[in-house]
Amino acid sequence: MQVIHIKKEKCEIALVTIGVILNHYFRAVRRTSFYDLEKKIFMSLFNKIFKTSANSEPEKEFHWQELKTEEQLESITEQSHVKPQLIFKHSTRCGISRMVKTQFERNYEVAPQDAGVHYLDLIAFRDVSNSIANKFDVIHESPQLIILKNGKVQKHESHGAINDLPLKQIIEKQVS
Repeated sequence: MQVIHIKKEKCEIALVTIGVILNHYFRAVRRTSFYDLEKKIFMSLFNKIFKTSANSEPEKEFHWQELKTEEQLESITEQSHVKPQLIFKHSTRCGISRMVKTQFERNYEVAPQDAGVHYLDLIAFRDVSNSIANKFDVIHESPQLIILKNGKVQKHESHGAINDLPLKQIIEKQVS
C-alpha cells in the first residue's frame, strides 16, 4: 500500500478550488428543487471532514469504561445491583457500528452517578461478547446496547434502534 504525502498548502489550494467549482455548480443548478438540499448535505459533509465550520460546537469527550475480561463482566453484573450498567458492543470493522457509536456518544445525557457505561470491542474480545450472549441470553448483534439492572437485562437494542432509546427516562425509571 502506497502512502501519499501532500503538503498542507497544496491541500488548502485544492480545497478552495473544489469549493469554487462547487459554488458555480450550485449556482447553475439553482433552478432545481434539490439545490438547497444538495448544498446543505454537501456543506455538512465538507464541514465534518475538514472541520471548517466556524460555528461548530467542540466535541465532548466521552468516558467509556473498557470491558476486556469476563472478570470485569462479573463485576459489572454486581455493580448493576447498585445502579444500571450499559454495555455497548462495537465492531471496529463496521462503518454502521462506528456511526451508531458516534451518535450515541454525541447524544448521551445520563449523569455518571446514574449509570455505568462500558465499551466492548467485540473484534478484540470476542470471548467476552460470547459470554454476554450466554450469560444474559441475548442474541449477539453489532452494534448492540445492553442495559443491566439487578444482574438482569432490562433492555437491549441494536443498530439504529440504539439511538432511538429514551435512555435518560429508562435510567431514571431504573434508578427510582
